[in-house]
Amino acid sequence: MGKVAIVAGASAGIGRGIVRTFAREGAALTIAGRSAETLEMVAEEIETLGGRVLSCICDVAKQDDITRTVKATIDHFGAIDILVNNAHDLPSEIAHAFLETDYDNIRHAFEGGVLSTVHFMTSCYPHMQGRGGSTINLGSIAGVQGWATFLSYAIAKEGIRAATRVAAREWGPVGIRVNTICPRAWDWSERSIERLHSLSEEAQQALLDTVPLGHFGRAELDIGGVAAFLASDDAGFMTGQTLFPDGGISI
Repeated sequence: MGKVAIVAGASAGIGRGIVRTFAREGAALTIAGRSAETLEMVAEEIETLGGRVLSCICDVAKQDDITRTVKATIDHFGAIDILVNNAHDLPSEIAHAFLETDYDNIRHAFEGGVLSTVHFMTSCYPHMQGRGGSTINLGSIAGVQGWATFLSYAIAKEGIRAATRVAAREWGPVGIRVNTICPRAWDWSERSIERLHSLSEEAQQALLDTVPLGHFGRAELDIGGVAAFLASDDAGFMTGQTLFPDGGISI
């Protein structure tokens, strides 16, 4: 790959899976997250894989953190070729019935997802303009399918998909591609892992039966490869698209 990538939300789950794949492909990486401890762990993994890495503490709800992360990447690596917007600052509880979802919950999900994604994109734009680049935003099938009790999350994730399409139209002439991934991986967070392991064998099988390919997605093996493809020259004629590495759940 030989490119420079910023991955927001890189310290666990899908973000960690993506940076491990990028490292194997030879990318130089800025990994951004809120936990210094987990970032240090991921940085060590990347170095073990032979990759170059810069760690940045970044709370995507704070625009100054985003601006600082982009500047640090330019200062350290001299370029930005790839941006992966995986981080999403969510309310502590996102599952509420439509009529029980208050506006503060919606506002939090929107500001921590859509606005942070847009700010990262606009901050990276000057460094990609004219030389090309690939932005990969993370959506969700919860928004595409309209999952019950996920109003705040669904609105935010569909807002990110909308921003992706608008940017793809406007930024194509300067060589910047913008696409969305709507992934489904069982190890996307510690909470999802704990939830899966807490279920009975019968309940786990019932979940597995909803996946046409017959196995749960894995962040590095099943999501990271799709991100690497979108970041590569092989996807050089793809922009404004949404890919669904979800084992067929969204069919």
